Amino acid sequence: MRKRFSRAWSIFLLFATAGLIVYLIDKERGELARSWPYLLHANAWGVAALLALQLLFFLLQGASGRVLFATMQRKVPLLLLTVLYTLQTMYNAVLPLSGASGTAAFIFWGNRLGYGLKETTATNLWSLALSYVSLVPLLLLCLFAAFATNGQEANLIRVGLLIAVAVSLGVLLLYFLISRFGQKSKRASHTLTILREEWKRMQHHPIPFLFACVYLFLVYVVRMVMVYTAFQAIHVPISLWLAVLSYSITSLLVLVSLAPTTIGVVEAVLATVVHSYGVPLSMAIAGTLMYRFISFYLPIPVGALSLVFLQRFLKKPV
Repeated sequence: MRKRFSRAWSIFLLFATAGLIVYLIDKERGELARSWPYLLHANAWGVAALLALQLLFFLLQGASGRVLFATMQRKVPLLLLTVLYTLQTMYNAVLPLSGASGTAAFIFWGNRLGYGLKETTATNLWSLALSYVSLVPLLLLCLFAAFATNGQEANLIRVGLLIAVAVSLGVLLLYFLISRFGQKSKRASHTLTILREEWKRMQHHPIPFLFACVYLFLVYVVRMVMVYTAFQAIHVPISLWLAVLSYSITSLLVLVSLAPTTIGVVEAVLATVVHSYGVPLSMAIAGTLMYRFISFYLPIPVGALSLVFLQRFLKKPV
């Protein structure tokens, strides 16, 4: 019953998101048409810089995973982890299940490559947890923007911050309930045991976990620079501060949107935020699309190639 409800809820959110995308495309089709010339005349060096930054994005993810694996006495090549994170990104894009599909793919292939089911699962979940911890500076930027500006954007940011705080308190409450009453349930007791083991491992290896957190924060920095570079590439210069702020606000609103996929959500939010700070809407849409082409749509075929690479690496088909 619970699985059916979860599946039905995901399908509902997926169709709701698709409906929103269709509505926005129809509403802004004139601005979309005016944005294409900016994309067609993009600077080649700017596009090359975006590609290099996207590669750096995956390398930083791989570096964080490598550090986390090392705390469990597992030495994993950086190239292999970079391929795994590329594959995870591809699955998250083509199977919109709020990240579950990418996580499952990472764990499946990590286990098949011989790095252990427990170790691969722990690494992926720690990467997810630390990536949320690394969002704290971005949330502080959003907090600054919420009180430094007025209007509809400030209200949206404040609502997003309130939801983020509520979700964080909910997670803490869930952990407290598991800790307090977990012994009465076999499954909850097992989960509590695993959480305690992982907490002890972090206490025994604080420096590696700190480095992993720094790597994951740098992932967000790379994304901010990519937003800045995307607008430079289409000859629409924006300030670095606007790129940082718009990406931070977009990350917050996407985080609390509860949508099963970021397709359309990031495009709508980022373009709206940039436009609200004075950039013409057609230019804001063009810069957003340039950023998303490299950061979201391009990793789909690259992820498919990484799947072929992993199959050949193991020398046996799935």
